[in-house]
Amino acid sequence: MVVLMIAIVVVGLIVNMIASGSGLNYPVWTQLIFMACFLVMTIANLRKKDWLWGAVSISGLAICTVSIGFSVL
Repeated sequence: MVVLMIAIVVVGLIVNMIASGSGLNYPVWTQLIFMACFLVMTIANLRKKDWLWGAVSISGLAICTVSIGFSVL
């Protein structure tokens, strides 16, 4: 149930970024650090088979990826 709610929020954020054509209001280097942290957290959580926090980490990684795409363009 929680993972579904997280997925809905993440999809909403990504659609909003695509519709407005803007990403997060952070410099690209900061977003790259966020992505590295989310990637490490994702790997650690999925190795422990902690699916809830793995989903949260993957969501953060997806949001930062889309945001960097709009920041670079």
